[in-house]
Amino acid sequence: MQELSTDLIKKLKKKGINTFFGVIGGACARIIEAVIKSGGKYYPVLNEQAAGYCAHGYYLSTRKTAGIILTTGPGFTNAVSGIAACYYDNVPLVVLIGQVPKTLNVADKFKTKMVGFQELPHLKIGKNLADKIFCINSEKSYKRFSKYSLPKIDTGVSIIEILDDVQRLKVKFSANDLKEAKVKKNKKEKINFSKNFLKDIKKTKKPIFLLGAGFSRARELRKNLNFINKLNIPVGLSWGGQEISRKVKKYIGIFGQHSPGIANNYIRNSSIVICLGISLLQHQAGKVQNNFAPKAKIVFVNNNLNECKRAKKQFGKRLIYFNCEISDFLSCFNKSYISNLFYKKDQYLSLSPLIKNQNAPVN
Repeated sequence: MQELSTDLIKKLKKKGINTFFGVIGGACARIIEAVIKSGGKYYPVLNEQAAGYCAHGYYLSTRKTAGIILTTGPGFTNAVSGIAACYYDNVPLVVLIGQVPKTLNVADKFKTKMVGFQELPHLKIGKNLADKIFCINSEKSYKRFSKYSLPKIDTGVSIIEILDDVQRLKVKFSANDLKEAKVKKNKKEKINFSKNFLKDIKKTKKPIFLLGAGFSRARELRKNLNFINKLNIPVGLSWGGQEISRKVKKYIGIFGQHSPGIANNYIRNSSIVICLGISLLQHQAGKVQNNFAPKAKIVFVNNNLNECKRAKKQFGKRLIYFNCEISDFLSCFNKSYISNLFYKKDQYLSLSPLIKNQNAPVN
């Protein structure tokens, strides 16, 4: 038997989450102690906001998910900006928050603002900045969390609140021995290129790829890059995708409202823009959608259907979306004979026509 906090940290370690940032406080001291005793790495930072940003940078530099450990009340509210950065940049993060004991965690029950010291409804505040939230307030809830939530704990931002007295419980089972719940695998969506799409691809003379953070963090990155590099097509990157700039052979620069330059001019003069893992939000496409790639058809590939629908609504008929994984789209693209059309399209790689206006923004 071991304390619940220790068992949790060991389970996270098994999932590859072994590095934590944070600021010590009464309600989270036991969790930090569990990290150190379990051989994990804990880095104290100046404030909780920095903890979130450290975890963000840690993931970008190592491709490993980190955690942050926070105490009640201001310990959590101070960290909101760092958590939001991870959430909106699609950086996985595990947030462990201490909470006052059961006997004092009763503000909701009495409809008051606070009963326990620094008691705060962390999960109500954090639910808009997380992919998953969970409250561990008993051994039963911990067992349920271990079985159903831990298997995918490293795929998004997860906020877990653990009551102080529950952290100290001696668990009768080891989370390491639990059989993870079987998760049904989603069937691959069958991708069909319409006749109009094939027609547009065939006749295009000025194509461009735009790659974002969704591309750089997608599965089968190496395979996707190898295929992109075989095609003689210029590639622009978003700010979030610039980490792969050295791996892209036809890289022409960063595009967007804050990055005036050659890439934006390529977009302005392109006939078809293939967007892989980018959002095309205001900071990328500008306030007026018609000014973005005004002469081009837009191909939008995203595994989030809501993002696809939003982009379609904004850009209208000139945008066609594929709600699928990037690797699946490129695989279909590769198997189709149309990919052969791009191997010799080198006339658009000349920078000379665009150098004169390289500082002109998209809008």
